Amino acid sequence: MPENALNPESTGHHSPPNSIAAIATVANTLLSGALTLLLLTNAFYLHGTIFISGLFGISEAFLYPATLALLPQIIRKTRLAQANAWMQGSEQLSNVLGPALAGSAIKILGLTPAFTLNTALLAIGAGCIYLVRIRQFIIPSPLELHTLTKEIWAGLRYAS
Repeated sequence: MPENALNPESTGHHSPPNSIAAIATVANTLLSGALTLLLLTNAFYLHGTIFISGLFGISEAFLYPATLALLPQIIRKTRLAQANAWMQGSEQLSNVLGPALAGSAIKILGLTPAFTLNTALLAIGAGCIYLVRIRQFIIPSPLELHTLTKEIWAGLRYAS
């Protein structure tokens, strides 16, 4: 085992991708629950929805890279190409089917029950992601963290 590789179970000094993904999914669950609560209380206004959507976007900015980083740590190298293909294929499929299923759920159940269902599914997803265990986690060097920080700031400057 490389000298900078640690067992994620032995220390709390790092954030493995499954933990980051689980936290982001819990955040998404809470945000979806907040939207559901706004619907239930007839307090669903544009400014609150925009704010929650912004927070949801920030959470997604952590979730997506964390799930991508998780895959090579739980799949054998010999199966990684196949797993990547399955992951990308399922993402494309969900981009097509997701909105159609959401629209169907809203039509069949109504808006508030559909949001309630979404919140429940996000909670289940967070639990599943949290249960994923990785064998080892390599802590980035200070130089890698500095570079990552610079890239994040560059991205934020570009987006604004």
